Amino acid sequence: MRAGPSPQEVVLVRGFLGRLGREPLSTALNALLLALICGCLYYISSGNDAWRDLTRLGEASLSEASRRALSGLSEEVEVWAFPLPAEASRYRSFLESYARVSPKVRYHVVNPEREPMKARELGVRAYGDIVVVKGDQRILVDEVSEARLTNAIVRAARGKRPLIAMASGHGEASPSAGDRDGGSNLASLLRDRGFEVLELNLLQVEAISDEVKVLLALGPRKEAPSAALGLVEGYVRRGGSLVLALDPDAPKGWRGLAEGLAKGLRLLEGTVLDPASRALGGEGALAVPIGVRYPAREVLGPFDLMTFFPFAGAISADEEEREWGRVKVLVESAPSAWLEVDALGEGSQVAFDEGKDVRGPLVLGAMVDVEGGGRVALFADSDFARNAYSGISGNGELLLRLISHLAGEEDLVKVERPKDKFDIFYFPTWWGRWGFWTFLAVLPGLFLALGALVFWLRRRR
Repeated sequence: MRAGPSPQEVVLVRGFLGRLGREPLSTALNALLLALICGCLYYISSGNDAWRDLTRLGEASLSEASRRALSGLSEEVEVWAFPLPAEASRYRSFLESYARVSPKVRYHVVNPEREPMKARELGVRAYGDIVVVKGDQRILVDEVSEARLTNAIVRAARGKRPLIAMASGHGEASPSAGDRDGGSNLASLLRDRGFEVLELNLLQVEAISDEVKVLLALGPRKEAPSAALGLVEGYVRRGGSLVLALDPDAPKGWRGLAEGLAKGLRLLEGTVLDPASRALGGEGALAVPIGVRYPAREVLGPFDLMTFFPFAGAISADEEEREWGRVKVLVESAPSAWLEVDALGEGSQVAFDEGKDVRGPLVLGAMVDVEGGGRVALFADSDFARNAYSGISGNGELLLRLISHLAGEEDLVKVERPKDKFDIFYFPTWWGRWGFWTFLAVLPGLFLALGALVFWLRRRR
């Protein structure tokens, strides 16, 4: 048990009290500063985070549109990311920007190799996939994109999925068919993007519900009764949206429906051949024209992926209707392609016939507004939407963007960021030479001269 303070402690206290008596203000300020520093250190170490985006244009934080959208969340939304291990920190930083804005957003960054069951449960297809989960809703985002993720969160929080109907009963690509000619791959892509997909047999219904946002009729191969065609026409004229993909040998009833609804568009007879396709698969690929131009940016947005249309026909789009904007061309072939009017036979030699065949670029897909508020997107091929080709290059993405636009779901939240404005300034050549000699000779010489001067002055003393 200690009897009292040691001599050293007594000296320290007396010194402090003595200084306090001589310099009370200075000593009090130093004590206050020390207490303030200790308080700041305690605050930081107690787990209170402070964050501020100091970049000039706010590149490290979410846009104002995203912040407004997230502030309206009333229920919790989970975001699961499955990046490569080397990309985990980037994904974590990206998702943390959402969690900072709204406590309703909870995120998890998972290594799919360590938790493969979780990745399989959420339908992850590749490294880098992000899945937004709310209840039984699962929306896949396959890139690190603020616009895509914000809209996925808003869709999940909204609860109700937009309804897409895929027609069946006449040889169309069905959402339940997993063979080469089926449409199960497209249906899966749509569900991943937050849509509900319904198979609609036109022979078994009396009307098409107005709840259907978009009706897909992809490649009917059998003639439909007039009652079924009347259902489709009535749906469109009431304001519905139709995606109709018809092969060159499509039944006359379906071709008549297309041209009756899509004023300004006409299906041409023949098959599109594209010499550029030979590089992809030899002579057999000649009949697989490549879509290379997508003029309707207001529908598809910036789109630079190649698309493939096996054994496609072509569409004639009225130039006046195009100029007025009533007809929007979705896809065009390369200029090297042409429409072969003659029938293709096995082993037949094909070449462009001037005055008979139609030279490219050729319209492979177009969209038109219909009187009554409906819209029709017409393609001169259906194979590109079937399982055999919908996963190739940009085929699936083209359909997803088109359907999202028709359903009014392409961008619930418009994410716009200010663009950095800067001027490029070039240094004159003589500035470079001046800088080189300044750092190589002038500055070292100046330091040597100052050192010599100090040495000389000290020697004189």
